[in-house]
Amino acid sequence: MTAETDSIRIEPAFEPAAIEIPGQVGERIADLYGVETVRTAEDWLAALTTVLDSTDGEPLGVADLCTTDESPHVLERDGERQAYQCVYDPMIVPFLTDEPAAVTTVCPTTGETVTLEIRDGAVDVTPETAVFSIGVDASGATEPPSTPAESYGFVCPYGNAFADWAAYEDWAADTDAVTAAIPLEYGVSLAGELGRQMAESGE
Repeated sequence: MTAETDSIRIEPAFEPAAIEIPGQVGERIADLYGVETVRTAEDWLAALTTVLDSTDGEPLGVADLCTTDESPHVLERDGERQAYQCVYDPMIVPFLTDEPAAVTTVCPTTGETVTLEIRDGAVDVTPETAVFSIGVDASGATEPPSTPAESYGFVCPYGNAFADWAAYEDWAADTDAVTAAIPLEYGVSLAGELGRQMAESGE
């Protein structure tokens, strides 16, 4: 951590079983995927397994992430710029490719820029007070998603970075979804683990 940049360096050191999914979000994920309970990231990833494996034996890669033409969530690497639909997708890319990259996003409440410098398997986050959101569409799905694209549609719009917890709470109060804020450490660990799961999908 440095006073000059007000940043903090985070490594994806948490195992999925140690990352708790808050109650209402876990319940909605369980309902969505037709499983009994989702209390941890390990449970969530297990629920995702059937969706990630529906790729005809081909592992998921960078091209399968949710890109868009314009978005607050931007990945910059090798002089190229790509926007994504949620903050986790550009965070996943460096863990998939094992190459350094910068992610910039905008707090939807304050308009403050949140920056993530990803290299050597860790992330420098500015500001150090930033938190991440996870969430699920609150509307009831009649059937579990059967493809990665369908699954992304339920969760991607609700992945954001916020300047701090108060900014998240202001956003959540006006958001028509089941959401929760998670600490920096959990967000980075979740991105790293999702990248690993994608690389192993289809095996």
